[in-house]
Amino acid sequence: FPSITPMRTLSTLILLAFACVARAAHPLSGCSAGTAVQNTNVERDQGSCGYGLPSSASWTTASVAVVSEDFYGNGQRCGQCFEIVGPKGSTIVTVVSYCPRDSDTRCSNPNKAHFSLSSAAFNQVANATTDFLINDLGYRQVSCPVSGDVSVAFPNTPNAGYLPILPFNARIAVSTVEVKGSSWANYEMATRDTNSGRFTWNKRTSNQLSGSFSLRLTANTGEKLVTVVSSYSSTHNSDKQFSDVPEVTADCRLGVASPVIFNSAVASPLGDNWVDDYSFLLISKIIDPTDNSLKATMGGNGAVQFTRSGGFDPVYWTSLTFTAKASVNGYDKLRVYLGTDTSKAVSVGPLTAEYATYTVSFAEFSGVQSSVVIQNNDGNTVDVWFNYVSLIRNADVPADNAPLPTTGLVTYTTTANPPGTIGNSQNNPIDGSDSENSGAASTTATVAVALLVVFACLM
Repeated sequence: FPSITPMRTLSTLILLAFACVARAAHPLSGCSAGTAVQNTNVERDQGSCGYGLPSSASWTTASVAVVSEDFYGNGQRCGQCFEIVGPKGSTIVTVVSYCPRDSDTRCSNPNKAHFSLSSAAFNQVANATTDFLINDLGYRQVSCPVSGDVSVAFPNTPNAGYLPILPFNARIAVSTVEVKGSSWANYEMATRDTNSGRFTWNKRTSNQLSGSFSLRLTANTGEKLVTVVSSYSSTHNSDKQFSDVPEVTADCRLGVASPVIFNSAVASPLGDNWVDDYSFLLISKIIDPTDNSLKATMGGNGAVQFTRSGGFDPVYWTSLTFTAKASVNGYDKLRVYLGTDTSKAVSVGPLTAEYATYTVSFAEFSGVQSSVVIQNNDGNTVDVWFNYVSLIRNADVPADNAPLPTTGLVTYTTTANPPGTIGNSQNNPIDGSDSENSGAASTTATVAVALLVVFACLM
């Protein structure tokens, strides 16, 4: 994925900050549905956000993600944290880059967020040996579980008229950065670099920086943080941090799977991301040309198994329905179960030589399941024709499948305490002696920031 290479020392500090996870993440949005894959390139490449390449020693403690280009929003997601939910569990990831629209079909879907995950992150939510893709990933925006304060780096040789600005270690991703010189009346907006977490203020022919200056960072939640910087020659610690509010308390789970599993009335009979490649003990399985149904010649205990990579959650469904007929009139050995738990198998039938519709309740099934299995629970061979295999939606369990927008990233649940400004008010002149807003970096700021990070990890 695209890359920007910052200073080695800066990269190390940023990774240390992300690795020090001492504070709990708080939900900031409702749950949405996306997709996810494991991508080992995430672990080897620089991210376009500009945070740098993590060392192998610290990588195991840092879960990061690359997201699809539309969802990335030209870098608006840089440094933003998400709780992601898969069949195995959940974890927190930080966005560090994007995958271009033309690199993968999932990266080009503007209506569904896609996450390419580091190995550490993917293995927290799925089984990498069986789940090559999580079709129905649940995700929601959360505050980043970082320790310490927001810090700012100034890479690429800044000067009085040119200031590259890279905020990091923020609890909430930074959406805008403004600069105000010590003698200026107003703040000036820095421009976000293309597809990056870095911003640039470039006023070579007008206002120039002289001595200390103020930065005003605005989080994606709208909250503002003001900090005074004494020098752009070293990394700056703001001595401040964004707040966690607003908090959303609803649970986040897997998204809703495609309800259609097999339907001969459409050009591609198998439903979206359902596969039947894992059926077992079948003598044959064909599409019957007479009616386009799925004809399965089942040997003893043979089964048709419809599998969904990344699993599906039965909580969204009341039952399974399908039409079927059998070569043996009165055949009553067919049964249905989910995953591998045959103890809850539901008997179906008896089947006849004519098609009939059958419904199997999911009342006894819970937890994420990998497949729907329709099995011949008999030692004798039988032909069974299937069609219109579908899941029936449970209307009592709502789900939000809409992706989060790339702007207006958080919907507030209350207006009682709107986000404010941490530090100086909007246009107050800078007073270098103001202890509330000073946080100036020393000449040994690199060491100081490293020590602050270490101390924060031990707290």
